[in-house]
Amino acid sequence: QIEKYIADKITSLCEKRDISKYRLSQLSGISQSSLGRIMAQENLPSLITLEKYVQFGRDIIAVFSG
Repeated sequence: QIEKYIADKITSLCEKRDISKYRLSQLSGISQSSLGRIMAQENLPSLITLEKYVQFGRDIIAVFSG
């Protein structure tokens, strides 16, 4: 189930970077309500939303590895 996979990946990202989902929504520019629906597996994120999470993940990795 793709909804669960995406929610699990977001949870993993937050745990690895020690940030809350609230903070993730602030840093990524995704609204808390959208993130909440994704995490509750109520809907799939749009491609634009997924792209924001991917870019956020890359930016965070660059900060911690550089």
